[in-house]
Amino acid sequence: MSATDAGKVTMLCTTIMWIKFFITLSIQGSKRFSGGSRPPEDSVYKQGDQNYGLSQGGVSDAAREEDMRWQRIVQNDVENLPLGLVVMWGTLGYADDADAHIALALIWTVMRILHTVFYAIKIPFPRSIVYILGQISVLGMLINGCVGAFE
Repeated sequence: MSATDAGKVTMLCTTIMWIKFFITLSIQGSKRFSGGSRPPEDSVYKQGDQNYGLSQGGVSDAAREEDMRWQRIVQNDVENLPLGLVVMWGTLGYADDADAHIALALIWTVMRILHTVFYAIKIPFPRSIVYILGQISVLGMLINGCVGAFE
């Protein structure tokens, strides 16, 4: 494949990550209502008392746990998506091997989606594996970019 194809795949992966992040934020928003951890003024939406989760009146432990789970899923994305996207785009113009860039960008994208799925359904070992594979794919993009940049 060509560098143009690598650019198209990079754009596709970026779009998929934006959609994934939007869906994740939307789910987290609903979990925050259930957990009572939205701002007090959001009580007008008639989805329970909201108080940033400071008091636990009327909120089940299960709802608080789901709220915290989705806050952590979003936090993990906030920590990992920006740098992964920067690396994907930053190495695109320097990639030594366009096919490797394409494969690594697709792997990273799929691993980030799977990480969220495994976190949401409470399966820790596969979640750890896909996290590591995602990080290895980012490292691979960096190596591929450095090789191309310094040839």
